[in-house]
Amino acid sequence: MISQVIATILLIVSPYFVNGAGFLINATNTPEKEFPVSYGPKITAKSAVVLDLNSEKVLYEKNPHLVLPIASITKLVSALVFLDNNNIDWEKKIEIKEKDSEFKKESPYTSIDVIESGLQPKQLRVAPGYKVKVRDIFNAGLIGSLNNLVNVLSRITSKPDNKNFADLMNEKAKDLGMNNSFFFEPTGLSPKNYSTAKDLILLIKEAMENSYLKKTLQREEYSFNAYARNGSLLSFKVESTDKLLNTFINFTGGKTGYLDESGYCFVGMSRFENKNLAVVVLNADSSQDRFQEAKSLVWWSANQIDKANLD
Repeated sequence: MISQVIATILLIVSPYFVNGAGFLINATNTPEKEFPVSYGPKITAKSAVVLDLNSEKVLYEKNPHLVLPIASITKLVSALVFLDNNNIDWEKKIEIKEKDSEFKKESPYTSIDVIESGLQPKQLRVAPGYKVKVRDIFNAGLIGSLNNLVNVLSRITSKPDNKNFADLMNEKAKDLGMNNSFFFEPTGLSPKNYSTAKDLILLIKEAMENSYLKKTLQREEYSFNAYARNGSLLSFKVESTDKLLNTFINFTGGKTGYLDESGYCFVGMSRFENKNLAVVVLNADSSQDRFQEAKSLVWWSANQIDKANLD
Protein backbone atom coordinates (compact mmCIF):
# COMPACT_ATOMS: atom_id res chain seq x y z
CA MET A 1 0.00 0.00 0.00
CA ILE A 2 2.80 2.43 0.98
CA SER A 3 4.70 1.66 -2.24
CA GLN A 4 1.61 2.45 -4.30
CA VAL A 5 1.23 5.83 -2.55
CA ILE A 6 4.89 6.69 -3.17
CA ALA A 7 4.58 5.72 -6.84
CA THR A 8 1.52 7.95 -7.21
CA ILE A 9 3.32 10.92 -5.64
CA LEU A 10 6.29 10.45 -7.98
CA LEU A 11 4.05 10.39 -11.01
CA ILE A 12 2.47 13.67 -9.93
CA VAL A 13 5.63 15.64 -9.13
CA SER A 14 8.25 14.17 -11.45
CA PRO A 15 7.56 16.38 -14.51
CA TYR A 16 8.64 19.44 -12.52
CA PHE A 17 12.14 18.10 -12.02
CA VAL A 18 13.10 16.66 -15.42
CA ASN A 19 15.68 18.84 -17.22
CA GLY A 20 13.80 22.11 -17.00
CA ALA A 21 10.73 20.58 -18.62
CA GLY A 22 8.19 22.48 -16.55
CA PHE A 23 6.85 23.98 -19.79
CA LEU A 24 5.30 20.58 -20.50
CA ILE A 25 2.74 21.18 -17.78
CA ASN A 26 1.09 23.83 -19.93
CA ALA A 27 2.12 22.51 -23.33
CA THR A 28 0.74 18.99 -23.04
CA ASN A 29 -2.10 17.17 -21.40
CA THR A 30 -2.17 13.62 -20.17
CA PRO A 31 -0.61 11.37 -22.86
CA GLU A 32 -3.22 9.84 -25.09
CA LYS A 33 -3.23 6.90 -27.46
CA GLU A 34 -3.02 8.02 -31.09
CA PHE A 35 -2.45 5.64 -33.98
CA PRO A 36 0.18 4.92 -35.20
CA VAL A 37 2.02 6.39 -32.21
CA SER A 38 1.70 4.36 -29.03
CA TYR A 39 1.81 7.33 -26.66
CA GLY A 40 2.87 10.92 -26.99
CA PRO A 41 1.97 14.51 -26.14
CA LYS A 42 -1.55 15.63 -26.95
CA ILE A 43 -1.25 18.56 -29.37
CA THR A 44 -3.59 21.01 -31.08
CA ALA A 45 -1.77 20.68 -34.41
CA LYS A 46 -3.61 18.71 -37.07
CA SER A 47 -0.38 17.12 -38.26
CA ALA A 48 3.11 16.58 -36.82
CA VAL A 49 6.23 14.47 -37.29
CA VAL A 50 9.48 14.05 -35.37
CA LEU A 51 12.40 12.27 -37.04
CA ASP A 52 15.61 11.05 -35.42
CA LEU A 53 18.16 12.20 -37.99
CA ASN A 54 20.80 9.75 -36.78
CA SER A 55 18.74 6.60 -37.17
CA GLU A 56 16.18 7.98 -39.70
CA LYS A 57 13.53 6.58 -37.36
CA VAL A 58 10.19 8.35 -36.99
CA LEU A 59 9.69 8.93 -33.27
CA TYR A 60 6.30 10.64 -33.40
CA GLU A 61 3.69 11.19 -36.06
CA LYS A 62 0.15 12.48 -36.19
CA ASN A 63 -1.58 12.53 -39.58
CA PRO A 64 1.82 12.67 -41.32
CA HIS A 65 0.36 12.42 -44.83
CA LEU A 66 -2.43 14.98 -44.35
CA VAL A 67 -2.21 17.59 -47.13
CA LEU A 68 -2.36 21.13 -45.70
CA PRO A 69 -1.45 24.69 -46.70
CA ILE A 70 1.98 25.54 -45.30
CA ALA A 71 2.07 29.35 -45.58
CA SER A 72 5.57 30.88 -45.28
CA ILE A 73 7.35 27.54 -44.89
CA THR A 74 7.06 27.81 -48.69
CA LYS A 75 9.93 30.32 -48.55
CA LEU A 76 12.39 27.49 -47.85
CA VAL A 77 11.66 26.03 -51.28
CA SER A 78 12.02 29.48 -52.85
CA ALA A 79 15.38 29.96 -51.17
CA LEU A 80 16.67 26.60 -52.41
CA VAL A 81 15.51 27.31 -55.95
CA PHE A 82 17.22 30.71 -55.89
CA LEU A 83 20.47 29.17 -54.65
CA ASP A 84 20.29 26.42 -57.28
CA ASN A 85 19.69 28.67 -60.28
CA ASN A 86 21.90 31.70 -59.86
CA ASN A 87 25.52 32.65 -60.30
CA ILE A 88 25.13 34.86 -57.27
CA ASP A 89 26.75 38.26 -56.91
CA TRP A 90 25.80 38.86 -53.28
CA GLU A 91 26.91 42.49 -53.35
CA LYS A 92 24.85 43.48 -56.40
CA LYS A 93 22.13 46.03 -55.66
CA ILE A 94 18.63 45.18 -56.96
CA GLU A 95 15.92 47.78 -57.49
CA ILE A 96 12.68 47.19 -55.60
CA LYS A 97 9.69 47.41 -57.94
CA GLU A 98 6.03 48.02 -57.31
CA LYS A 99 5.09 44.60 -58.68
CA ASP A 100 7.15 42.93 -55.94
CA SER A 101 4.31 43.81 -53.55
CA GLU A 102 1.57 42.49 -55.82
CA PHE A 103 0.69 39.20 -54.15
CA LYS A 104 -1.41 36.35 -55.51
CA LYS A 105 -4.95 36.57 -54.14
CA GLU A 106 -6.76 33.52 -55.47
CA SER A 107 -7.60 30.83 -52.88
CA PRO A 108 -8.98 27.35 -53.57
CA TYR A 109 -10.22 26.98 -49.99
CA THR A 110 -12.21 30.16 -49.38
CA SER A 111 -13.78 32.98 -51.36
CA ILE A 112 -11.76 35.46 -49.33
CA ASP A 113 -8.71 36.86 -51.07
CA VAL A 114 -5.65 38.29 -49.35
CA ILE A 115 -6.88 41.89 -49.32
CA GLU A 116 -10.45 41.18 -48.23
CA SER A 117 -9.34 38.87 -45.43
CA GLY A 118 -7.55 41.73 -43.70
CA LEU A 119 -4.28 39.79 -43.81
CA GLN A 120 -1.41 42.26 -44.04
CA PRO A 121 1.51 40.56 -45.75
CA LYS A 122 4.83 41.20 -44.05
CA GLN A 123 7.13 43.13 -46.34
CA LEU A 124 9.97 45.61 -46.39
CA ARG A 125 8.32 49.04 -46.20
CA VAL A 126 10.38 50.86 -48.79
CA ALA A 127 9.30 52.80 -51.86
CA PRO A 128 9.86 51.38 -55.34
CA GLY A 129 13.15 52.61 -56.75
CA TYR A 130 15.22 51.89 -53.68
CA LYS A 131 17.94 49.29 -54.14
CA VAL A 132 18.93 46.48 -51.77
CA LYS A 133 21.93 44.14 -51.98
CA VAL A 134 21.18 40.56 -53.02
CA ARG A 135 22.71 39.31 -49.77
CA ASP A 136 20.31 41.47 -47.77
CA ILE A 137 17.29 40.56 -49.89
CA PHE A 138 17.96 36.88 -49.27
CA ASN A 139 18.72 37.12 -45.55
CA ALA A 140 15.98 39.61 -44.61
CA GLY A 141 13.45 37.80 -46.81
CA LEU A 142 14.02 34.54 -44.94
CA ILE A 143 14.74 35.80 -41.43
CA GLY A 144 11.93 38.34 -41.31
CA SER A 145 9.67 36.42 -43.71
CA LEU A 146 9.32 39.55 -45.88
CA ASN A 147 7.15 38.66 -48.82
CA ASN A 148 8.13 41.39 -51.28
CA LEU A 149 11.82 40.49 -50.86
CA VAL A 150 11.08 36.84 -51.62
CA ASN A 151 9.25 38.02 -54.73
CA VAL A 152 12.43 39.89 -55.69
CA LEU A 153 14.40 36.66 -55.35
CA SER A 154 11.96 34.91 -57.67
CA ARG A 155 12.13 37.80 -60.16
CA ILE A 156 15.94 37.78 -60.44
CA THR A 157 16.30 33.99 -60.55
CA SER A 158 17.49 32.53 -63.84
CA LYS A 159 14.66 30.51 -65.39
CA PRO A 160 15.73 28.02 -68.06
CA ASP A 161 13.45 26.87 -70.90
CA ASN A 162 10.94 29.69 -70.34
CA LYS A 163 9.80 28.15 -67.06
CA ASN A 164 8.32 30.29 -64.32
CA PHE A 165 9.51 30.28 -60.73
CA ALA A 166 6.68 28.03 -59.51
CA ASP A 167 7.72 25.43 -62.11
CA LEU A 168 11.21 25.41 -60.63
CA MET A 169 9.77 25.12 -57.13
CA ASN A 170 7.74 22.05 -58.08
CA GLU A 171 10.74 20.50 -59.82
CA LYS A 172 12.79 21.02 -56.68
CA ALA A 173 10.07 19.43 -54.55
CA LYS A 174 9.97 16.43 -56.87
CA ASP A 175 13.76 16.08 -56.73
CA LEU A 176 13.57 16.00 -52.92
CA GLY A 177 10.89 13.31 -52.96
CA MET A 178 8.15 15.69 -51.78
CA ASN A 179 5.52 13.80 -53.72
CA ASN A 180 2.50 15.23 -51.90
CA SER A 181 3.45 18.88 -52.27
CA PHE A 182 2.56 21.63 -54.73
CA PHE A 183 3.70 25.24 -55.05
CA PHE A 184 1.77 28.03 -56.72
CA GLU A 185 3.88 31.09 -55.83
CA PRO A 186 7.07 31.82 -53.86
CA THR A 187 5.93 33.61 -50.69
CA GLY A 188 3.42 31.24 -49.09
CA LEU A 189 0.67 33.86 -49.05
CA SER A 190 -1.50 31.63 -51.22
CA PRO A 191 -3.02 28.52 -49.60
CA LYS A 192 -2.53 26.85 -52.97
CA ASN A 193 0.96 26.08 -51.65
CA TYR A 194 0.45 22.81 -49.83
CA SER A 195 2.47 19.93 -48.42
CA THR A 196 2.52 17.28 -45.69
CA ALA A 197 4.49 16.91 -42.49
CA LYS A 198 6.35 13.94 -43.97
CA ASP A 199 7.35 15.97 -47.03
CA LEU A 200 8.47 18.92 -44.92
CA ILE A 201 10.91 16.71 -43.03
CA LEU A 202 12.67 16.24 -46.38
CA LEU A 203 12.59 20.00 -46.97
CA ILE A 204 14.11 21.06 -43.65
CA LYS A 205 16.84 18.43 -44.03
CA GLU A 206 17.77 19.85 -47.43
CA ALA A 207 17.59 23.43 -46.17
CA MET A 208 19.90 22.74 -43.23
CA GLU A 209 22.37 20.88 -45.44
CA ASN A 210 22.88 24.07 -47.48
CA SER A 211 25.58 25.98 -45.60
CA TYR A 212 24.40 29.44 -46.64
CA LEU A 213 20.72 28.84 -45.95
CA LYS A 214 21.53 27.15 -42.64
CA LYS A 215 23.52 30.21 -41.53
CA THR A 216 20.60 32.44 -42.50
CA LEU A 217 18.08 30.38 -40.54
CA GLN A 218 20.29 30.54 -37.46
CA ARG A 219 20.25 34.34 -37.25
CA GLU A 220 18.00 35.87 -34.58
CA GLU A 221 18.15 39.30 -36.23
CA TYR A 222 19.60 40.99 -39.26
CA SER A 223 20.50 44.59 -40.09
CA PHE A 224 20.89 46.06 -43.58
CA ASN A 225 20.41 49.16 -45.74
CA ALA A 226 18.25 50.21 -48.66
CA TYR A 227 19.78 52.76 -51.05
CA ALA A 228 17.96 55.65 -52.74
CA ARG A 229 18.80 56.98 -56.21
CA ASN A 230 20.34 60.13 -54.68
CA GLY A 231 22.74 58.08 -52.60
CA SER A 232 20.93 58.38 -49.27
CA LEU A 233 20.04 55.23 -47.41
CA LEU A 234 17.52 53.76 -45.01
CA SER A 235 18.58 51.36 -42.27
CA PHE A 236 16.51 48.34 -41.28
CA LYS A 237 16.64 45.56 -38.72
CA VAL A 238 14.46 42.46 -38.89
CA GLU A 239 13.98 39.82 -36.21
CA SER A 240 13.53 36.12 -36.84
CA THR A 241 10.01 34.75 -36.70
CA ASP A 242 11.51 31.56 -35.21
CA LYS A 243 11.14 32.06 -31.46
CA LEU A 244 12.81 28.74 -30.63
CA LEU A 245 16.33 29.78 -31.64
CA ASN A 246 18.79 29.60 -28.74
CA THR A 247 16.26 28.23 -26.27
CA PHE A 248 17.13 25.40 -23.88
CA ILE A 249 15.62 22.89 -26.31
CA ASN A 250 18.46 23.92 -28.69
CA PHE A 251 16.74 24.48 -32.00
CA THR A 252 19.41 25.08 -34.64
CA GLY A 253 17.21 26.54 -37.38
CA GLY A 254 13.65 26.57 -38.63
CA LYS A 255 10.84 28.40 -40.40
CA THR A 256 7.38 29.52 -39.35
CA GLY A 257 4.20 30.00 -41.34
CA TYR A 258 0.71 31.35 -40.82
CA LEU A 259 -2.44 31.90 -42.88
CA ASP A 260 -6.07 31.70 -41.87
CA GLU A 261 -6.23 28.52 -43.96
CA SER A 262 -2.99 26.97 -42.69
CA GLY A 263 -3.16 27.75 -38.99
CA TYR A 264 0.15 28.16 -37.18
CA CYS A 265 3.00 26.09 -38.62
CA PHE A 266 6.62 25.38 -37.78
CA VAL A 267 9.42 23.23 -39.16
CA GLY A 268 12.85 23.04 -37.58
CA MET A 269 15.81 21.07 -36.32
CA SER A 270 16.98 20.57 -32.75
CA ARG A 271 20.12 19.21 -31.16
CA PHE A 272 18.69 18.55 -27.71
CA GLU A 273 20.71 16.42 -25.30
CA ASN A 274 22.96 15.35 -28.21
CA LYS A 275 19.96 14.09 -30.21
CA ASN A 276 19.58 15.32 -33.80
CA LEU A 277 15.87 15.74 -34.40
CA ALA A 278 13.72 17.27 -37.13
CA VAL A 279 10.21 18.37 -36.18
CA VAL A 280 7.18 19.58 -38.12
CA VAL A 281 4.02 21.06 -36.59
CA LEU A 282 1.17 22.03 -38.94
CA ASN A 283 -2.09 23.83 -38.25
CA ALA A 284 -1.69 24.47 -34.52
CA ASP A 285 -4.28 26.63 -32.79
CA SER A 286 -2.03 29.58 -31.94
CA SER A 287 1.51 30.88 -32.35
CA GLN A 288 2.32 29.89 -28.77
CA ASP A 289 0.88 26.41 -29.34
CA ARG A 290 3.09 25.70 -32.35
CA PHE A 291 6.25 26.59 -30.42
CA GLN A 292 5.23 24.85 -27.20
CA GLU A 293 4.17 21.76 -29.09
CA ALA A 294 7.41 21.68 -31.08
CA LYS A 295 9.35 21.88 -27.80
CA SER A 296 7.18 19.22 -26.18
CA LEU A 297 7.62 16.85 -29.12
CA VAL A 298 11.39 17.29 -29.12
CA TRP A 299 11.65 16.75 -25.36
CA TRP A 300 9.36 13.69 -25.47
CA SER A 301 11.13 12.21 -28.51
CA ALA A 302 14.59 12.64 -27.00
CA ASN A 303 13.39 10.73 -23.95
CA GLN A 304 12.08 7.94 -26.16
CA ILE A 305 15.58 7.52 -27.61
CA ASP A 306 17.04 7.34 -24.09
CA LYS A 307 14.48 4.76 -23.03
CA ALA A 308 15.12 2.67 -26.13
CA ASN A 309 18.85 2.72 -25.43
CA LEU A 310 18.23 1.50 -21.89
CA ASP A 311 16.02 -1.40 -22.98
